[in-house]
Amino acid sequence: MTYDSNTSKAALDPGSDLAPNTSYMATVKGGPTGAEDAAGNALQQDYSWTLTTAPLPPPTVVGYTPTQTTGVPKNVRPTATFSTNMDGATITAASIKLQVYNSTTKKWFSVAHATSYDPVTRTATVGQRVQSKSSKRAGASTTLRPSCSIRPERRIKDPWNPYLRVLRPHHRVVVRAFEQHLRTDVESLLHHVSCLA
Repeated sequence: MTYDSNTSKAALDPGSDLAPNTSYMATVKGGPTGAEDAAGNALQQDYSWTLTTAPLPPPTVVGYTPTQTTGVPKNVRPTATFSTNMDGATITAASIKLQVYNSTTKKWFSVAHATSYDPVTRTATVGQRVQSKSSKRAGASTTLRPSCSIRPERRIKDPWNPYLRVLRPHHRVVVRAFEQHLRTDVESLLHHVSCLA
C-alpha cells in the first residue's frame, strides 16, 4: 500500500498479477481503526468497490514449420508453436490433423500419425511414424472387396520401382504413400492395390 499526499491517492499493490477472469473486492476501512485524514478524522464507515479481471485471450498459433510449400523433404516433421503454454493432454492426433492431397480425386485424406508437445518451447510436433509394440512397423486398416487375385505378371522380385512403372498413375500415389509413411508389407499392399483396379 502506498499513499501520495499530493494527489490524495492510495494505491494497493497485491505483489503479483491478479488471476484472470476473477472478481475482487477492495475495501477502505472506516471507524476508529480505519483510515484518517491529516486532522485525525476517520472515515465514518467502510467503503468498498469490486472489480473483475479480464479473461485470458484464447491461444493462437504464432509459428509453424515448414514454411515453404514446395520442395519439402519427405522426412519433415511439421511443427506448430503456440502463443501460450498448452495442456499437453489435448495435443493429440485427434486435435492436430495430418492430411495428404490426392491430385486424382482432388481431395484431402487423413494420414496416421503421432504428436508430441514440448511445454518449454510451446511447440507441437506432428507426423512421427507410428509403430506397433509387437512388430515395430506401422500398420493401416482399410476396407477392400472381399475376394480378388494377384495378376501373375505383377509377381516380381523387386516390387518397389518396377511395380510402380506398371501401375496406373493414381495407383502409384497409393503405393508411394504406403511406402513412405506406413511401410506396410509389400505383398499385402500389392494384393490390395490389385483389388482397387
